[in-house]
Amino acid sequence: MSQQRLQSGAGASCSSRCSSLRPTLLPRNAVLARARGALLVSARVVTAPKVVYMPNFLSKEDAAAIRKEALSLQPQLRPELNCIAEGRLGCYLGGPRSPSLEVFSRQATAAALTQRLRARFPLFLSEFPIELRQYPKGAAMPWHKDEQMFASPQWEIIYTIDNSSDSTTEWRDESGKEHSLWTEPNSLLAVEAEGWEHRVLPVRKGVRTILKLAFTSSRSKLPAFDANLGREAYAA
Repeated sequence: MSQQRLQSGAGASCSSRCSSLRPTLLPRNAVLARARGALLVSARVVTAPKVVYMPNFLSKEDAAAIRKEALSLQPQLRPELNCIAEGRLGCYLGGPRSPSLEVFSRQATAAALTQRLRARFPLFLSEFPIELRQYPKGAAMPWHKDEQMFASPQWEIIYTIDNSSDSTTEWRDESGKEHSLWTEPNSLLAVEAEGWEHRVLPVRKGVRTILKLAFTSSRSKLPAFDANLGREAYAA
């Protein structure tokens, strides 16, 4: 998903793509798949309503399946281009059989997020492809806001798969107060598009691996959706 850099004033955006393969939209039947028993535990609102942190988000079985998929895709990770992120690697997840797609397409997952994010209308997994991203040593992301891609601002979802890094995510609330958080494995951080500024501090040791996806309550896409989908984002 695209981000707009605020710190330097130079507009920039980023999206993601796996190697030279063009991304494909998530199939509607997968987006609307029935619940199959996702275990979602309590959410802790860090700063409502623009940023919400949810530890221990999935069952151990679902978390293990997503981690296994991420490990299998390690050879496909490529340096990210045309993006304000520095040193980040990534790719799109592929195919309707993706465990990550199956888990986050469940109605139970959408219903839990709708409740925990206090959404006015039911949320569902957007058609924008799920991205696997990795922050190795030196990777970081400066202050930015996520670009709105739907008629109603989507929630950008960062699901942490593994995190042996010392990097933290920071954000500024509406009063200007800064907050800092180390995202633990199997946690979910939700950030509303065009909401609060946030950044990822440089990794000095270890590695952080995440999924990036979007939940929305609107099927009406803004031009930013196609702009992000068609942007060359990864080195071949």
